[in-house]
Amino acid sequence: MRQCINKKENNMTMLQEKDIAILEYIINNLIEKNDLFSYKSFQSHSHFVEFKNEDKIKEFQRLIDILSKFNLIKIHLAGYYNSIQSNQNTLNFKQTGGFNKVYRDELIRIEKQQERETLENELAKSNLEANELNKSIASKNEIDKKKNRTERIINISIGVLNLILLVVQVLISLC
Repeated sequence: MRQCINKKENNMTMLQEKDIAILEYIINNLIEKNDLFSYKSFQSHSHFVEFKNEDKIKEFQRLIDILSKFNLIKIHLAGYYNSIQSNQNTLNFKQTGGFNKVYRDELIRIEKQQERETLENELAKSNLEANELNKSIASKNEIDKKKNRTERIINISIGVLNLILLVVQVLISLC
């Protein structure tokens, strides 16, 4: 869960936990120097060590896409790779917690969503069990209803027989 956030989004702009440090580093440099920065400005950062030379520019572009998604940069198209510069949102974003806060908030949101889904699943399971129990009770009630009807008929019949016997005994005692 902590590896990737927003899996529904395009894989190229997905915010990953390992991206936080480089994104914060880029934002800090953009704010501090308020100048144009290109891939060359950041290629010596440890984040880019794991990438082959041809993939480093693609990775920088992916990071630019993330920054752009949060509307934190101005992009200057310049040949093979783009240059970036801070905009009016960059400093405010950093002061309100930056990508560390975004990532933490997203983890909390995902955790709450998973808890809610777990509770919904348990509730659904409970509802299914209650429905089965209700069906069972309803069928038992139907059987009991038929049984009660039969017993009522038998009781009425016995009552009528007792009444007839009583009348016969009264008649016999009068005669």
